[in-house]
Amino acid sequence: MSSPASRGAKCSPATNQRRQTPKYDTPGSCVQFDYLVASTGWSGICDRDTQQREYSLSELQHLFGMRLVAWDGRSRPLVDRESRVIAVLGGRPNNAEYLSLTEQAARELEAARAELHFRADQRSGRRGTFSSVLSAQVPGNLSLPVAMALVFQRLFALACFFRIAGFANRLFQTWNPAVHSLYVLTLDALTHTYNPALRRNFSRRLSAFAAATLNFGPATVTLPHIDALNLAWGWCTITALGFFNPDVGGHLVLWDLRLIIRFPPGSTILIPSAILRHSNVGIGEGEQRYSFTQYTAAGLFCWVDHNFRTEAAVDEETRDDLEAQAQRARDRQSRWATGSNSYQQWTVVLNFTHLYLL
Repeated sequence: MSSPASRGAKCSPATNQRRQTPKYDTPGSCVQFDYLVASTGWSGICDRDTQQREYSLSELQHLFGMRLVAWDGRSRPLVDRESRVIAVLGGRPNNAEYLSLTEQAARELEAARAELHFRADQRSGRRGTFSSVLSAQVPGNLSLPVAMALVFQRLFALACFFRIAGFANRLFQTWNPAVHSLYVLTLDALTHTYNPALRRNFSRRLSAFAAATLNFGPATVTLPHIDALNLAWGWCTITALGFFNPDVGGHLVLWDLRLIIRFPPGSTILIPSAILRHSNVGIGEGEQRYSFTQYTAAGLFCWVDHNFRTEAAVDEETRDDLEAQAQRARDRQSRWATGSNSYQQWTVVLNFTHLYLL
C-alpha cells in the first residue's frame, strides 16, 4: 500500500540530513542508532554506497570485519547504546505445527511460481535476481494482472500465511508497541475514514501492515539495499521460507551494524528497512529459498498525517502562511527523533529474554 506521494516516487532529498557513508571499523558494541534520514523526516535515503553483488560469508567476515551471529531461532532483540530495541530476531513459535505450515507456504510459493508470468523487472532488480510481486494499496488497491491478483487472494487466504502474518504482527506489537500502534491507526484511517472500500491483505487482527511482497525464488537472495521509501523509524517483517541449510547460506546481513545473522527457514526478523542496509548470503546449489515481507510506505503516514493530502499539496496551501511554514519546518526536523525515541526500552523486557547488545 502506498500513497500518491510514494507511487513511483523518487527518494526524498536529504538537504542537511544526508545519510553518512557507514564506517565499518566501528565496533559493533558501540553502534549509535542515530541515522540521518530524508529532509521530510518520513523516509530513508537512497542507497548508492555498496556494490550491488552477492558477498560470501568469508568476504563479509574478513574484508568487512563483520560478526557472525549463530542465531538459534529464538526471539532476541537488537539493542542500541540508548537501550532502545531497534530490531528483533523474532524466530518462530516452538512447535512442529508452525514449522510444517511454513514449509507448506514455501511449497505454495513454488507451485504459484509455475503459474505466473513475470515481467523482466519482476525477475531482476536492484534487490537481486529472483521473482517477486508486491500487493499494496495506493489509496486505491494496487492494480495487478488478473492471474497475479487471483494468486495473491488464494495464497493470503491459506492458513499458513494467516499464521505467519499473525505471528509477525504479535512480534511487532510486543517489541515495538508504540510504532505498531501508529501502523494500526494509520491503516485504520485509510480503510475506515478515507476509503472503506479499500481491501487489506489480512484482517486488522492479523496484520498492521499495508503492503506485502512475495518473493517466489527459487533462490531469493537480496543484494545490499535500503528500502528507502518505507517509514524511516518503521519496521518491516521478513520471513525466510524454503529448504536450505542456514549454516551455509541465507544469512541476513545488516551492513551498518556489521552483523551476519544466521536466518533459519520459517523464522521471522523485523528491522527498520528504510535506514539499515541489508542483504542475504547466497544459498547452496539446488536449494530453494523464498521470502514473505510486510511493510508500509512512508507516503501513507504522510498522507494520513496531512489529512489525506500530499506533502506537496500542504506546501502549496501554506505557501503564504509564514507561521505554518515555520511549524512544518520544525516538524520535519524533529520527526525522526520523535519516531525513533518511541522505540521500547530493553529494560521493559529484560526479565524474559536474552539480548544482543549492539
